[in-house]
Amino acid sequence: MPLKPTGHMTRWLVTAAIVAVACSGSPIMTHEQLESEMRHLRSLDAEAQLLQDVVAAHHSKSRFTREHARYLQRSAHEHAHSLAQARSVPGDEAELERVRAAATRLEERFVALVIEMQ
Repeated sequence: MPLKPTGHMTRWLVTAAIVAVACSGSPIMTHEQLESEMRHLRSLDAEAQLLQDVVAAHHSKSRFTREHARYLQRSAHEHAHSLAQARSVPGDEAELERVRAAATRLEERFVALVIEMQ
């Protein structure tokens, strides 16, 4: 004889599912958080462009520029790493993939920048 779900069982199952998701270690990113993440990535990208412009104008690679390039690379790596573990709310899966791809491209750009600054 199959069990017939009761209101109490349903509430318990929903609570258990929420606890399982919360304990999974994968942060769930809302649409607003994904937009914020993309703005942050754009800001890092603009900062890298400014750094490259300064180096090109002064034709030198000071210790500051090398260290700043490393800082940008580490920051992009942290974003890419956290996004790789994140999940989106239902319906925002494509947006999460777009932001992940942008973070990965940015990290690759910064690795090249660090190499260029040496």
